[in-house]
Amino acid sequence: MKRYFFTMLLIASLSAFAELSIKNEKDRVLLEDAVILSSKFLAKDSKSAEGNALLKFASWLDATDKRIKAMKAKAIFGDKIEALSGSITTDLFIRKILNRQDELKSSTSTRLLYIVVGKSIAPSNSKMSALYSEFSNYELNLDKLLKDAPRPVKIDLVAEKAKAEREAVKIEEDNKTLKESYNNGASAEDVELILDGTTFKSFNYSESTVLDAINRITHKLYWRGVQMKIQGNRISYSSTTKSTNGAVYYHGPLQIPNFEEYSVENKTVRQVLDHISTNIRVLWKVQDGAIVFYDDEVPDPEIPEGGLASNMMKDLMKGSLKELLKYRGKTIEMNGLITGIGRHDYKTDFLALDGGSVRIYINKSDVDEKMYRRLNTSIDDWKKEGGNAALIKKLRQMKLDGEEIDRRTVGNATAFVQFKAKVDGIDRGRLVFKEVKYIKIEESGEYLIKNMN
Repeated sequence: MKRYFFTMLLIASLSAFAELSIKNEKDRVLLEDAVILSSKFLAKDSKSAEGNALLKFASWLDATDKRIKAMKAKAIFGDKIEALSGSITTDLFIRKILNRQDELKSSTSTRLLYIVVGKSIAPSNSKMSALYSEFSNYELNLDKLLKDAPRPVKIDLVAEKAKAEREAVKIEEDNKTLKESYNNGASAEDVELILDGTTFKSFNYSESTVLDAINRITHKLYWRGVQMKIQGNRISYSSTTKSTNGAVYYHGPLQIPNFEEYSVENKTVRQVLDHISTNIRVLWKVQDGAIVFYDDEVPDPEIPEGGLASNMMKDLMKGSLKELLKYRGKTIEMNGLITGIGRHDYKTDFLALDGGSVRIYINKSDVDEKMYRRLNTSIDDWKKEGGNAALIKKLRQMKLDGEEIDRRTVGNATAFVQFKAKVDGIDRGRLVFKEVKYIKIEESGEYLIKNMN
């Protein structure tokens, strides 16, 4: 009778909370790990201190989990507990706890609870023991901490689903309103807002498929009153088709692309347009009801496709400075290997290319921080392996051996860039660039500057 009553109570409890879920993804992962790991300990020994500590911790995370309740019931009645399948190990579980220390600092009781749980199941782990010893002045009692620590926040899945459905209906209504109000095209001000408020989950294109890319943007934006247009010769087309709703789509012959297909993810329409503009070498502008691609300024015939090579600057500087200074004040393209990063002032850093013959000044607020850190690490690792001196030696040997030299891969490929910026002048024997338009990591196709102009 007692067992029957307990089982019915368990079912009733599960029904009451069946639509609740832990909000924090890391807590959900840790819950799953704790449940599986505790079952493995308890399957070997139902009185295992490690297993019971983990089961208490898992119950604190989510007391409504049916596996936790089942293990508790079996423990009460002395039934055998079966180990659940899963790849989690004690070492991996400990690493996950250690990785959350900074995140949990704002909640002392929760942080202490995690540390005590870790120490309970892996007392010989040196990192956990060292961390545990830092809090010797606290009451490190598992039961007390389980009582004092705030439980993870839960969300009502039914309510969340209903909210999402309501938002979807509202978006559909708003879209209908926008479509009706933009029959004559959106104003330039509204187009600017649409550029930042509309996102592509993924977007692929190449020089040979740029017309398809433009048509895809039209398809996404036309119902909001925005038509893509093409002017000039840099992007050519042979015909257009006008659909029944008035949208114009472009068609033309395929071209052989100079580069592999470009791919971006989770970018706004503005970021996609900037990406296409930079790689296809065109400009774009906003008009009432339209976004227009048009030809860039007439290219300097002395600057090759892909820009001047920065490693040639030293040779040019040995000649007539007058020849070099003709570029002062002009925005030009160059390519080269970043061999150093330095600080100019608290707002500005500089990138040194090819041993310092070229220097690019960048605003730190403009760069993608994660990419910037990766670039810094890459350059540091390259320097440890010999850096510029090793590269020069290698290039000389390749030249003697008659080998073909590809500067994009022979050095530190992850730091070879193409960029466009204004020539500020010459300072201490190096060409200085400011007002950067873009800096592209050629190997990955990523852009170091977040907001390209």
